[in-house]
Amino acid sequence: MCFDIREYRIQQLLLIDDDETYILALKVFLKHEGYHAKIVTTVAEARKVIKQEELLLICSDLDLPDGSDMDLLTAVRIADQRIPFLLVSNHEIGDYETEAMQKGATLCLEKMKVSIVKEKILEYAVRSQKLQKDYR
Repeated sequence: MCFDIREYRIQQLLLIDDDETYILALKVFLKHEGYHAKIVTTVAEARKVIKQEELLLICSDLDLPDGSDMDLLTAVRIADQRIPFLLVSNHEIGDYETEAMQKGATLCLEKMKVSIVKEKILEYAVRSQKLQKDYR
């Protein structure tokens, strides 16, 4: 029998937001659902994690202390077209959705609709797991 180390590698979700209460609540929810979530608060930290980790999904706030996630989204898409990138914001979706989708966002969500954000994170994490298994 062949042993494949990739089957045992911990895959995690990346949550990017500078609102610590919001992001911790999402992390606790995801842990309860069986997912490990890495939390970062800046674009710079996110870039480091993306280079080092195998991720199932990225969920990010639009506005971060060191810049906009539109730049991060572009970098992610250059590196990996498949990873789901969910963008959440308190801004009106119409203000940024067109640009985000053109840059490769998977989905844009209203940040304060927490139950929908949770549902979509789980939905896309499951999809990503299935795609990664099929890809191997």
